Amino acid sequence: MILPLIEKYRAQTLNDIRGQDLAKQDVNVFYTMFPKKKALVLHGPTGTGKTSIAIAFAREHNLELFELNASDLRNKKSLDEVLRPSIEQHSLFKKGKLILMDEADGITATDRGGLAELLSLIDKTSYPIIITTNDIWHKKFSLLRKKCHLVAIKELRDHEIISIMEEVVIKEHTHVKKETLQIIAHHARGDVRAALNDLQSVIHIGENDFISEFSERE
Repeated sequence: MILPLIEKYRAQTLNDIRGQDLAKQDVNVFYTMFPKKKALVLHGPTGTGKTSIAIAFAREHNLELFELNASDLRNKKSLDEVLRPSIEQHSLFKKGKLILMDEADGITATDRGGLAELLSLIDKTSYPIIITTNDIWHKKFSLLRKKCHLVAIKELRDHEIISIMEEVVIKEHTHVKKETLQIIAHHARGDVRAALNDLQSVIHIGENDFISEFSERE
């Protein structure tokens, strides 16, 4: 099984995260000030590094990372069984814990139980929570916005995405024309995940076939 480039080269530290300097500072401030605010929301377009920031932050601060998703919030009994021991027990090998509620957009507007559980979790937690979402300004998140520190994650610029891809190309011991990287970056529209997925296609099928396939896709 071929490991996707986005996973193979996921940022290991915050310094590896490109184009999000202000956001990285905000995450550090949130952690320092905890529990003044118990939860932080990283919000912005798909593929801009929201999850990677949370994972890199936990690794950099030697924190045990406990990941949740929207489906976990729909079953209160299951959530209690899984989460309660995690938030009540100290980590044996790490300095502390960080709870990651990834892709909160998956909580539907009618999923009141899920949102209620998330809000309750924020009230009860002894550990900082990072929530990722594409659109925090949806009306369903009105109460969540009041409880959380909001941090905007922006789309990356073309030259930042090209720089990331150039490093990956070197690590993969291959060669891809600068023109091809420019085409990928332009059409990714700030989405690093999309760019690396296209780069993986280039490496797998070759530039000529990719350009041909890309033209058909367009």
